[in-house]
Amino acid sequence: MLKKLINEILSVLSSVLLLNNAPRESHSNMGKYLYEKYYNGKIYNSNIDIIDSLKQGFYEKITKNIGFKLASEITPYIVPYDEAEIEKKYGKDILNLAIALDKEGYDIFPYLFDSRFKIYNDIKKLRKSYNNIKLSAEQYKKNIDYFVRENLQDNVNFIMQNEKILWETAIEYKSDPFIIATVLNIESGFGKKPGKRIALNSWISIYNLFPKDRHARLNAFKQIKALLDFSVESNRDIFDIKGSFMGCIGLCQTLPDNIKKFGIDYNKDGIIDPFSLEDACAFIANYIKKGTEKQIHSYNPSKIYVDKVRALADATKKEYAIRKEKYNSLFIRNYSLNAVEKDKTNLFQSYSF
Repeated sequence: MLKKLINEILSVLSSVLLLNNAPRESHSNMGKYLYEKYYNGKIYNSNIDIIDSLKQGFYEKITKNIGFKLASEITPYIVPYDEAEIEKKYGKDILNLAIALDKEGYDIFPYLFDSRFKIYNDIKKLRKSYNNIKLSAEQYKKNIDYFVRENLQDNVNFIMQNEKILWETAIEYKSDPFIIATVLNIESGFGKKPGKRIALNSWISIYNLFPKDRHARLNAFKQIKALLDFSVESNRDIFDIKGSFMGCIGLCQTLPDNIKKFGIDYNKDGIIDPFSLEDACAFIANYIKKGTEKQIHSYNPSKIYVDKVRALADATKKEYAIRKEKYNSLFIRNYSLNAVEKDKTNLFQSYSF
């Protein structure tokens, strides 16, 4: 009986593979077919142990076999979800969140039963401590000065190694290469520290932990939808998308809904990807532009953030010029970009070294 069950399921799943480029409705129809045929059919009723083994971790297993996009479409129909179980485990708020998202075509039910899903209960404490940092004028200045000293050489080294992409994106989006590099450094250490928390868990946690904060909940709802869109468009397992405790992702640590607003597929690989250096540089350049106080503040509404960006960018510009003169190798000699060569020369010379 087990062999028969496995063969029949594999037969149906092979049909599912043909739906890879089919519209969403086709995925849902196949899911319903699988559910009706197997969950309510004689095969499942014949062996309860087999049902349980298939239901347990089904989403994780099927993702590896047919890909994240298809798995997220058909799993809800193969493995029906017990709403009472969700409410018992996570509370009524998360159940209502899942139902509200489902009404807009976003299904998070499979993820709530995934072993990788969890509520980050420390987010409330982390947010409070982050927002309550208060410094005297003297402490503030020392904080900025120390930050610049600690990060200056890393900033200059990064620019020396990535001049081409920094100047290309700066020119194309009328931005500042030193600002772009500085933001990348502050946000993720140039991609070395993009965050270890699962972004979906963070946003669902924020929604759950701030029941009286209407703005926080509406924003979390919006970010969850954008995150789900990004996971499908980039064909990433939702649990592989990680970021800060605030739910920001990528080298540029952006909110998920800003990916479509300001994101650029700069490396032309078909995906607007904030985890790609090229796309992240273009994202920052397109968002922050020249890096005025107002523009930087819109990226991160914190005065100390704005002051750190501008102080480090200014110091980097000066140190970069000194190092360039020392090694006598203006970046403009390193490569030729034909039509934009003159623009790059003008941009480079426009900075007062």
